[in-house]
Order: sequence, then C-alpha cells, then structure tokens
Amino acid sequence: MVDAEIKSVSSEFGPKPINFSIYKIRNFLETWERDAFRLPHRIQFNALVYINKGEGEHFIDYKLYKLQPGTLLCLSKYQVHYFELNEHIDGYLITFDDDLFSNGVNDGYEQELVNAYSQVSCIENCDPSVDALFEELFREYSLPEPQFEAEIVRGLLRIVLLKTVVRYQRQAANRSDSLVADAAFRQFIELIETRFKISRSVGDYAQRMGKSVKQLNKVARDNAGLSAKQMLDSRTLLELKRLLAYSDLSICAIATNTGFIEATNMTKFFRHHTDMTPSEFRSLSRHAVAIPK
Repeated sequence: MVDAEIKSVSSEFGPKPINFSIYKIRNFLETWERDAFRLPHRIQFNALVYINKGEGEHFIDYKLYKLQPGTLLCLSKYQVHYFELNEHIDGYLITFDDDLFSNGVNDGYEQELVNAYSQVSCIENCDPSVDALFEELFREYSLPEPQFEAEIVRGLLRIVLLKTVVRYQRQAANRSDSLVADAAFRQFIELIETRFKISRSVGDYAQRMGKSVKQLNKVARDNAGLSAKQMLDSRTLLELKRLLAYSDLSICAIATNTGFIEATNMTKFFRHHTDMTPSEFRSLSRHAVAIPK
C-alpha cells in the first residue's frame, strides 16, 4: 500500500461547463482501473462518496472508515485516500471544485459550507432523503441537452451539503446558530496549505495577512477552536503521518520534505504530539493498516 512518493490524482470534470462530475460507484469501478484506487493517492479536488448499497472500507489520511448504506465521506483537496471496495457496493461518487461552494455574491452560506466541509470526514446513517438528492443530481447531470444545468447542479449540491455536512458540524459543535468562517480564516487555511513546509512561525503568517499575532489567533479560535500555532502544527503533523504511512521515503527525507532542518527536530516534534517516534508510527500504520480514528 506504499510508494516512494504519494501520487496525485486530478479530475478533468468531464465535458460539461461546470467543475463537477458524478458517477455511480459500480459504473465508475467498471470504467476505471480498480487497482489504481486501492493505492494511496492525493486528490487535487473535493469529493463526496455516498454509499446506498453494500459494505466496504475507505482510508482517509491513514484513518479507517467503515462503509455501509447511509455513509457519506467528505474528501477535501490534497487529502490522501484509497478504497477497499467489492463488487456488491454501490452509491455515488461526486468530484467538484471549490467554486461550487458559492452561489455568487452576498452568499450567506458559502463560508459556513467551506468551514464545515473542511472539518467533517465521515457521516454515518444519513437521512434517507439524501439518496433522492444524489439520484436527482445524477439524472440532471446526465441529461443530453440540459437547461440551466450549472445552476441546478450547484443548487442540488449545496442542498446535499447543507442537509448533511453543515447540519452534522453544527450538531458536533453543539450549536444551533450559524458557524460562519470569515474570509480571514479561509485566507489563513490557504496560506497554511501553501507555506507550512516553509514556515511554522505564526508571526510570518500574521504579517502576510496584515494582522497582529493576537488578531490571527482570534481568527483561528473563533473559527476552528484552536490557536494559530495549533493549526500550523496540526497541518504539519498530518503531512508527516501521511508520508510515514503511505510512502517509502526515509525519515531524513520526510524531515526535509516537511521543512525540518534536522531529522532529530522532526522526531522531537512528532513525539511531542503523538507520544510515538516516527518509526514507531510507521511500523504501527503498516502492520495495523490504519490507525484508529
């Protein structure tokens, strides 16, 4: 289940004038090389996997998720995943780009959709009404001469996300009010994604965003419940775990890849956050296949 490096997979989104594709899982597996999706790969798009028949397993960032009817998996850009499917499983696979989170200017839900989607990986026992929404999405996308397709698909996708991901995240946060992530938080997330291998200094990120460290910490805590430093460390730790679990890179190479000057510094960082050495984590992930959630 490992490779020298983690392969990346992009989506062409099909021939439609919208960054969206939907497949029935059984047809998808018949069309594409099944074994390719049983190897860890990093996606360059967002994806929803909804199961309405059969059982299986799915691995997202070294964690194991059991699949059964009513399971919805939410994968964000740059996550590493792979399937363990069988011929009895079916449902829907959706790939889409970030622009579909929004329905245009003055969108009161865009930031909440983005925030919730980034924090939810798996929802079990979805409301049965979700199945009809996926079927309608598939039908609309498959029409040979659709009218208003882009807006209908966008609207249906947002309904699916609001009924599942946003509701789940609100309940998990034990709130009934809107969990609105502001533009600064989204900017911080994007900066972390592009710069966490270069810098883990909160001051550096604050300066690039035109904010003080105190202001940036408030943005992080208001939207994620973590300090800015905790968010940076969390992203670094996630990448370390991905590379340890899914690649054959040496410990020294992984340290260099993630911005540590010395492998010993990376080992101290990893042990501080996990109470394990990188080698111990790698051994456990290889023998247990996945670390429990």
